[in-house]
Amino acid sequence: MQFTAAQIALLINGKVEGNPDAAVGSFGKIEEAVAGQLAFLANPKYEEHLYTTSASVIIVGENQELKQALKATLIRVQDAYSAFATLLSKYQEIEAQQLTGIQEPSYISKTAKLGEKIFIGAFAYIGEDVVLGNGVKIFPNVFLGENVSVGENTVIYPGVKIYNDCVVGKNVTIHAGTVIGSDGFGFAPLTDGSFQKIPQIGNVVIEDFVEIGANATIDPQRHSNTWSADCGSSNDRHRTNASGKLARDRRPRTAPRIRTRFDWHRSRDQVPSPRDASRRKR
Repeated sequence: MQFTAAQIALLINGKVEGNPDAAVGSFGKIEEAVAGQLAFLANPKYEEHLYTTSASVIIVGENQELKQALKATLIRVQDAYSAFATLLSKYQEIEAQQLTGIQEPSYISKTAKLGEKIFIGAFAYIGEDVVLGNGVKIFPNVFLGENVSVGENTVIYPGVKIYNDCVVGKNVTIHAGTVIGSDGFGFAPLTDGSFQKIPQIGNVVIEDFVEIGANATIDPQRHSNTWSADCGSSNDRHRTNASGKLARDRRPRTAPRIRTRFDWHRSRDQVPSPRDASRRKR
């Protein structure tokens, strides 16, 4: 996609200094950008590259002083770094909006309910009684088990697996390779010293505006919900087991952390895990 400096300035509330028709189609670092790319300068450490870069358009602070003439078109904003972040978010939204339709081959159950303006990538599996809200984007190789519900404008990236009965809210982003609802870690000690596996038959509920990193896992509890509260985020390769919860932080504008089983102190009457038991025998 191509955008002019004037169009970009409207998106980030900036002021164009130079050619308003200068067009860019991608992003680049200010020290590496080439013609047709957009860069930004927020750190004075990189100011020297402002005069040598080949970028066509550069976002700078409104108080940035110039020591010599530039070839590039400038867009002056109050905060260059946050403006660039805003622009990236807008760009991602525009790209997602253009994704619509159902690619083949893919499997969609006859009982699934699909909203408007959705996208389903190739080799996706949409199980029985799945509900997809308006604007949902399902990328290739995603598995949605029976009775899974996905809220509007949620994006699920390639290779994500969501097990039966799980609920995903609105405006959620789940990055590639994440598994939600897989069997948790539960064992019951037997009189002969062995352990019997306890099936974890609960589901996982992810509320609105949550972002989950790549290759994370969120497991259900034995017979109730594992909650992931709204406005939360997790890192890549994170595991939240049956006793874990992604809870909203009380502090404003701060992403909450995930509590895992390692955060909880075991009570005296809590059943030890097989790992704990083996350690005690040593």
